[in-house]
Formats: sequence, structure tokens, C-alpha cells
Amino acid sequence: MLKPDAPPPKLLGIRVWPQAIPQYDLGHLDILSSVENAASEKTPGLFLGGNYKTGVSFGDCIQYGFDISSTVKSYLGNKE
Repeated sequence: MLKPDAPPPKLLGIRVWPQAIPQYDLGHLDILSSVENAASEKTPGLFLGGNYKTGVSFGDCIQYGFDISSTVKSYLGNKE
């Protein structure tokens, strides 16, 4: 999104839910918080994204894309 000639992202996996909207397991937010904290401490500049973070609806995913793109842009701007 920020650099037109950037290589395409690497896809690590996809899970398709053909008949239902996935539900979060108990403890999901605690696990997510632990992963985000570890990522920010050990790998600055690694931004995790997906419907597991902000909601499974299409609108939630689009909004998260806009929100995280601003965060990434700000992070990269501070690196110049």
C-alpha cells in the first residue's frame, strides 16, 4: 500500500469457514495481548493483522486495514 514496487506479501495460511462466522475461544483477548506485546518487544516493525484481532465482519476488516495502515505509515515515517 505504501510502495507500489514492493514485492507481494507472503501468505502463511488461510482458513475458510464455509457455513459459519468463526467464534473466538475463551481467553482469545489474553492470548492476543501476549502475542502483540512479545512482537512489539522482540520484533519492532512487525504488525499483525487479520479478522482475529478486530472482528470477523467485512466492515470490521476494512476499518482495521485503514487503521493499521496509518500505524505502519507513522512507524515508517519515524524511521527516516
